[in-house]
Amino acid sequence: MAKRIRGVMFEENLKNSMGLEFYNLSHRFGYQSPNWPYFEDVKIERIHYMAKSGVLSQRITTSMHNTTHIDAPAHVIQGTPFIDEVPLPHFFGSGIVVSIKKKMWEQITYDDLEKAAGKTVRAEGKATVQVAGPPPTLIALVVKWEVD
Repeated sequence: MAKRIRGVMFEENLKNSMGLEFYNLSHRFGYQSPNWPYFEDVKIERIHYMAKSGVLSQRITTSMHNTTHIDAPAHVIQGTPFIDEVPLPHFFGSGIVVSIKKKMWEQITYDDLEKAAGKTVRAEGKATVQVAGPPPTLIALVVKWEVD
């Protein structure tokens, strides 16, 4: 199936010619997008306008920890791969979505995962969720902060 977005046709995330289901887990990007509380907001400056130049170009100033992102191993461990060096298959796979309620900045524990997702196995200091069917390669955590 296809859907029209601003006049352009696209295949849908859940109904497409590949027979795969894609779920968008990202936050929107731009002014007042999710960010660390003490980081500056995103700054977007238009350089070219469609009406004047026939193209839209923008200068974007932001921290690398703005909105949805992936930290490369090199972000926390010296001498490990940067994000452009990680093969693409590591970003795709089967998965489950786990919803957890926590107080703001409260740590997520093995017990939280077990309660939210079912039986977990603790092996080598890591939590592995067991579900029916093939094991998921990805776990998406939906953390709902309870603000006092």
